[in-house]
Amino acid sequence: MLAHTTQFMARAEAFSHARVVRAHDVNGAPIELAPGLIVTPPKPGAPSDLARSLALYGSPDAAVTWGTSFFTYDARNADQGPKTGEMDLTGRPRFLIHGPYIVMPPGRWKAVFRLSFDLPGSRVRFRLDWGGQTEYDSEEFTPGRPGLFEIEMDYVWREPAPAEFRILTLEGVFDGRLTFGGVKVSRISDV
Repeated sequence: MLAHTTQFMARAEAFSHARVVRAHDVNGAPIELAPGLIVTPPKPGAPSDLARSLALYGSPDAAVTWGTSFFTYDARNADQGPKTGEMDLTGRPRFLIHGPYIVMPPGRWKAVFRLSFDLPGSRVRFRLDWGGQTEYDSEEFTPGRPGLFEIEMDYVWREPAPAEFRILTLEGVFDGRLTFGGVKVSRISDV
């Protein structure tokens, strides 16, 4: 559902701004989109995580945060990960997290990843991927010390396509924890 919604939003961003009507443009009043097709905007309320994530469409200075629940976690961390972002690193080399497969509009997009490591986890070699599903930028690193880190990467989408962020362990791990604090995504420029 999320992938379909974001594909639609990415396509809609390509329309002339004169043809796009957003809820805040009508001040809560019904609007006639076509003869006989009258739409009433939803009542104001606190936006959902999904609604906040869709704010990246239609704004040249868009910025959103994708929280821990937007991502898919490996089997060992599938229960706790989406709730808290906490992950047990113990095990073979593997993908710890991937997603969210939200379709990005064209442009250069920066992602800031918040990751925290305990002492054993800070000795593990990791790889971060950011971009499309088949083409992406990667960074390999070993934190070297426990604590909170913010890692920035950027990627250019030339056409609308799903975004994927991945964290991988590149070696077997006997002990260690990582806490994923989400990803802040912001548009740097148009293409």
